[in-house]
Amino acid sequence: MSCATRQQVTTSEPARRFDVKVASLYSHLENTQELRTGIAPLELDELAERASDALAGRAGRDALIAFANSYRAYAGSTPADTRPPSSVSIQRPLKES
Repeated sequence: MSCATRQQVTTSEPARRFDVKVASLYSHLENTQELRTGIAPLELDELAERASDALAGRAGRDALIAFANSYRAYAGSTPADTRPPSSVSIQRPLKES
């Protein structure tokens, strides 16, 4: 459901996508919150897959930068009103403290 954030999802969207009536979904779901709760693990799986691909063969700072960029790209795939303030990727190594 990457076209909407979890809090914006209603039963009408998946019903339309799967070409079923909204009432049919309620035979499988108790309420809209149950639908939203069920989406969360799918979102985490998608983020984990993207991060895993980005981290392959990297270590240390390069891995941290790759993870940050994959996370930012995932967050940027949500609607404009929920995007992070900056979509600039990290290009240089992080400064040491």
